[in-house]
Amino acid sequence: MDEYADNYNADANVEGEECLYPCEATSAIMTIDANTYGSELYWELIDSTGLILESGTGYSTGDVVDVPLCLDQGHSYTMNAYDSFGDGWNGSTYSISTTCGEDSLAFSYVVANNGGASPCKRFNCCCR
Repeated sequence: MDEYADNYNADANVEGEECLYPCEATSAIMTIDANTYGSELYWELIDSTGLILESGTGYSTGDVVDVPLCLDQGHSYTMNAYDSFGDGWNGSTYSISTTCGEDSLAFSYVVANNGGASPCKRFNCCCR
């Protein structure tokens, strides 16, 4: 248990949760909408040093999942979106948005996949 974590509880006598820390950079939300063939989708968000910051897989068709992100202003990030069948995301989408008042254009995103049509036909980066 870490007293600097957001979810620290001095009265807790069982460790069971992962420590949560405040975002000291730009808070963003990535929304994955597994509209079709959710079980075939997987993705990873990579920083400019090659470190995988977040990744996801194992969705059910129809799942809509919000992934909280903490991104540094002025850094580049690569979003790799894959489909295990190799035919693209087939109508499933992802979007990344920041809170109002922050420069949502400070990040550059590169979409890739392992075959078929590009999984990202449209990219929404908007102010919530």
